[in-house]
Amino acid sequence: PVLSTIENIELGGNTKRMNNDTKIASESVDGDNTFTVLQFNTLAEGLSSGPTASTPFEITEIKDQMKGIFGGFTDIPFPEISLDFQLRRWRIIEVILGINNDHEDDFTDDSSTRDRYDGAFDIIAMQEVDRYYSFFQPILKMFRYEGLYIPKPNSPCVKLGWYSDGCALFWKRDKFELIDQVMSTYDIGTQVYIIATLRNRCSERIIVVVTTHLKAKKNIIHEKIRIAQADQLMDMTMKVV
Repeated sequence: PVLSTIENIELGGNTKRMNNDTKIASESVDGDNTFTVLQFNTLAEGLSSGPTASTPFEITEIKDQMKGIFGGFTDIPFPEISLDFQLRRWRIIEVILGINNDHEDDFTDDSSTRDRYDGAFDIIAMQEVDRYYSFFQPILKMFRYEGLYIPKPNSPCVKLGWYSDGCALFWKRDKFELIDQVMSTYDIGTQVYIIATLRNRCSERIIVVVTTHLKAKKNIIHEKIRIAQADQLMDMTMKVV
């Protein structure tokens, strides 16, 4: 899975650049104005499973044979282990909750564990999610997260015998309240987006959070599609703002 950006955002404050991908906020005078955001492409199970994986549905089409072998990610070390969703899904949860895997034996399904690992991030934007209802939503609900999910129509995962992937957005329910939501597909392509309006329960400030996964692949045609999708997303977001 690809961990793209971790930010600790302070409304009206300053941030210190730590490296190319990470920002952390400077000390806040008002903690109510500070929240953390995680953006995570989870790499859908249906786009990364090996050739011997048992699919929940019938495979209807594989145009590129390599796409049916670990999603084409065959150059990484031991893909049969590192891309096995039954294993790496728990690593994703560890990142989200800030769990040190050196203490994995301490992780049990009880209230003390849930209190100890109360989520390292206040808002989580996720892409390529094809196990929302069967994994991410029920697990994160245990740790006081609420969420939204929109599956992608005509997802390639379905043709490969898996569930449709899509975008998900989670927030800590004790810190934010959902005020409004817009979830839809783009006019061009089958990609999806979520625009959520959240209210900070302490400060009463309103924020608008967006997650999407634009058209993939590097070529001129797909780049034009991505530009059109980005323009539409900006237009839709500005209408909400």
